[in-house]
Amino acid sequence: MYSATPPPSSLKVETAGDTSIMVSWNQENPDEVKGYKVTVEKQQDDESYRIQTETLTPKKELKVDGISQDGQYKVTVKAFDLEGLGQPSEAAMYPPIPIILPSAPSDCPIIEPMKPELDPSYELNVRVVRQTPFRLRVMWFLSRGDLNNLGRFRIVFVSSSGRKLVDRNLRKNQRSITLHPLTQDTEYLLVVKALDTEGKLLAEEQVNIASETTDSGSSEAELLLDANEIRDKQARLAWALKNVDPSKLKIISLKAQRDGPNGAEIVKRALAPNRKTIFLNNLLPNSVYYITVEAISQDDKSFLSSALTLKTPALGGIGEPITGAPPPTVPAFSKANDQLKITSVDMMGDKALVMWEDLGKPIPDELKVDAKVAVRYRKINLDGSESPLKGDVSEPGASGIIFTGLDRHSKYKFEARYITRMPGVGTILTWSAPVFAQEESS
Repeated sequence: MYSATPPPSSLKVETAGDTSIMVSWNQENPDEVKGYKVTVEKQQDDESYRIQTETLTPKKELKVDGISQDGQYKVTVKAFDLEGLGQPSEAAMYPPIPIILPSAPSDCPIIEPMKPELDPSYELNVRVVRQTPFRLRVMWFLSRGDLNNLGRFRIVFVSSSGRKLVDRNLRKNQRSITLHPLTQDTEYLLVVKALDTEGKLLAEEQVNIASETTDSGSSEAELLLDANEIRDKQARLAWALKNVDPSKLKIISLKAQRDGPNGAEIVKRALAPNRKTIFLNNLLPNSVYYITVEAISQDDKSFLSSALTLKTPALGGIGEPITGAPPPTVPAFSKANDQLKITSVDMMGDKALVMWEDLGKPIPDELKVDAKVAVRYRKINLDGSESPLKGDVSEPGASGIIFTGLDRHSKYKFEARYITRMPGVGTILTWSAPVFAQEESS
């Protein structure tokens, strides 16, 4: 239970040497306070925070050792009295998170990107998401190149007036950052660089930031999911919430399945709301994975979701960034005969040979190599009613199937559909247009 003592205020974190920081704060009603608990958390590779130290002190300042110049830290302070600990102070970051100082709009055009000569074996992919009119989320991946040779990233952010607002080195495992607040009607140039272990430039991507390129016109809430750095046994994911009140979010739910939405579940995790990226390893080469990320509200309900499909390459290769898309809210196959068509039904006595063809859309051929086809049929009675459904499943890759035990001269209705697991689509696909058949009278 929390004490009624007000939380500390005006928290400051300053450098106190190469490996130390000095934390200081103010306290309302200090006479009632017996001491303070200082918590220092270090940011992990996935952008979550883990407690590094927790220290009790009777003073309103504390020197903390063991600080890395390459790390990002979050510091909070709680006061305690005879009733226990009070509420935590607002967090202070060390070093401070980049905050863009507003600059006056300028008539100067945005600086034109100038790309240096780079190693063609490396490729940097950058995605910019405008989360609100004044806040950007930047996500990036080294989509091609040797990840083991990566040393760090560098972010440079310049306004249209030529003022450098951010110039910062980031850890090699970081893949996203928030930039804010933006100035209305001002353009920016974003530069993301990948450097090797010796500081040599591996890859660079430059992006002009303006209202039309950051999707500022949309006010709908969204959960945007991206995947890249896909190798034979690993992949990275990053996501961003757009037009969402952060206080509404309780957790992020992540699920990864092999071979599509109905495939074997290999990962299921509940992630802290401040987590924005995750690294998937121990994947199988030359395999398809279906990823779903959901935003869970404080009342434990999913209010936003996003999904994608990725394919790992053969051993030693580089995978496609995204080979699928989220399942649409409207069925992908709105027309009955979009993907499969029954071409003929040859009825001979109590047997029927049903043949079909693939219309080649919208499922790629490589996903149908081992596809099975389900065929069902109903007998049409003389009064127009239909008998119960019957059916069977073909062998993979077959183009026909034989049914036996039918009533001679009766009329039947046949339908067919794929039943294989297809990434980004699912297991159950639309039935083909019905075909009516009856044995011809001799």
